[in-house]
Amino acid sequence: DPAGPYLGDTLAMGQAFLLLYQATADRTWLDHARGAGDFIARTFIDPATGGFVTAAGQAARHLPDAVKQKDENVAATRFFNLLAQHINSAPYRAIAETGMGYLASPAILDAYGFLPDVLLAEMELAHEAVRVTIVGAKDDPAALRLFRAAQAYPSSYKLLEWWDRAEPKLASSAIEYPDYPGAAAFACTSSFCSLPVTSPAEVAGAMDRLERVVK
Repeated sequence: DPAGPYLGDTLAMGQAFLLLYQATADRTWLDHARGAGDFIARTFIDPATGGFVTAAGQAARHLPDAVKQKDENVAATRFFNLLAQHINSAPYRAIAETGMGYLASPAILDAYGFLPDVLLAEMELAHEAVRVTIVGAKDDPAALRLFRAAQAYPSSYKLLEWWDRAEPKLASSAIEYPDYPGAAAFACTSSFCSLPVTSPAEVAGAMDRLERVVK
C-alpha cells in the first residue's frame, strides 16, 4: 500500500511480542519487541510534536499535517514505557515521555472532553510496573509453578520475567538476586526486591504489597 507502512501494524506486533515474552520467558520475543520499537521510532515519530503519526507513506504527506490518532498515541506511549522497563532503556523512556507530552498538549486536551486512556498512560509513566522475577532453572517444575502463579496475577501493567542462572543476566534491572536453594519468586522495583517467595500461593500477596509501594 503506497500510504503505508502503518503505525498500528507494527505497534500491535510489538505489544504481542511483549505479551509472548511474559507468557514464555523466551528472550527472542523481547528482541522482536525491541525491533518493533526501533522501527516505530525511526518511522512514525513526528519531530515537531513528539506524537506518533498513523502512516508514513506518500499519501500521508499530501495532507496539511501528519495524521495522529489519539488511541494509537496512547497505545504507543504505553508500549514504549513498558518496553523501557523490560530492557532498562533511557531512550525508550524518553520516547514515552515525549509521546505523553503530545497527549497532554492542546491538540488532544482541547479536542476531547473525557480522556481516561490518556490518564491511564500518565499513571503508568508516573509509576513502575508491578514486577516479579522468578529465579530458577527453566526445567524446574517448582519454578514453573511460581511462574504460572505470577502470570495469573490480575494486572495489565505487569513485568514478569524468569531468570535461569545458566542464562545471561536480565536487562531490566541491576538487582543482584541472592543465592537461594531452589526456585524463588521476587517481587521487585528497579532498586529493591522482596524476600524470596517459594510457594505459588504467596506470589499474589507479594505482588499486592509491591503494588502498594510503587503507587
